[in-house]
Amino acid sequence: MAALLEERAQRLETELAQARAVRELLEKQGLPRLLWVEAEFGAVLREAELGYVRTLIGDIASGALDGVQWWHEVYAGGDEPVWRSPLGQRGPGNERAT
Repeated sequence: MAALLEERAQRLETELAQARAVRELLEKQGLPRLLWVEAEFGAVLREAELGYVRTLIGDIASGALDGVQWWHEVYAGGDEPVWRSPLGQRGPGNERAT
């Protein structure tokens, strides 16, 4: 789980570096901000996502994210887990008998 988040963080960092390079080029060419404000907005969203992903990675690493143990238990058995929701409701593959 954390490995996939690390991969996402790396992709976001790459996208942000590319966006900064494009922004610098546009500024050097003297284009008004109005022409690249949408790209700027996209970069702000990626920065927010990167911050959230980094926080989530830290929460997983420190054990602060509750439910991780439950998740590992659910998926430890294979492709089609039989599980009980942490809310007490039955999940897929564990239907009630009628």
